Amino acid sequence: MGQTSDVDARVRLHNSGRVRSTKAFRPWRLIHTESYQTRAEAIQREEWLKSVTGRKFIARILEERDGGGLSASTSSNRDLVPTASERTKPL
Repeated sequence: MGQTSDVDARVRLHNSGRVRSTKAFRPWRLIHTESYQTRAEAIQREEWLKSVTGRKFIARILEERDGGGLSASTSSNRDLVPTASERTKPL
């Protein structure tokens, strides 16, 4: 989870092994993206996604994709938004 202006380059960086914290978990596969107009909005969303309710939202994305597994498709749920009960802060 993170912020970037070039998603493909970020995934390549993590898969290259040059990022110490993610090197041991390669290969990485992108399964969800969101875009925001400002960095402040992106930071706010990232903080929410790392919260308890945000992690529940992530689990729901994975479950709705294909029963919790990670399939090859990467674009099917790019438009998911949290349910009203999952949203604790504005997006």
